[in-house]
Amino acid sequence: MLVDPDGHYVQFIIWGYRGYKLYKGYQKYKKIKNISKLNKIKKGTGTYVIKFRNGYRYIGKGSYKHAKYSARSKAKKYGDKVIYRAWRPARSDDEAFIREYKLMMKYKFKQGGELYNKIHSPGRKKYYNYYG
Repeated sequence: MLVDPDGHYVQFIIWGYRGYKLYKGYQKYKKIKNISKLNKIKKGTGTYVIKFRNGYRYIGKGSYKHAKYSARSKAKKYGDKVIYRAWRPARSDDEAFIREYKLMMKYKFKQGGELYNKIHSPGRKKYYNYYG
């Protein structure tokens, strides 16, 4: 028999099963909430780096969707295959522009670096305005 003399065992099983279902439902809710939060972040601005098979990179500023589009268009334009695409969100456009400029300097833009970028980032002026 599954019931003790006080009847607690059956009650424990019922509440335990309900608690488990409630817990699983809460996990699904949190997962959906996190996915919607992530989608909201991806719509905002950020900085991205696209690396190609020949070793060249392209650095840009924009949304996650823009980074994907840019990777496809640059691969088609230069006839090269994309190895990876990294995107990082930013709090504001200024922060994204400055990070883009710093990345371009890290990969030696206009100093013999292997970048597909043709012009300086607008973040160059913003960087010197903020940091002198």
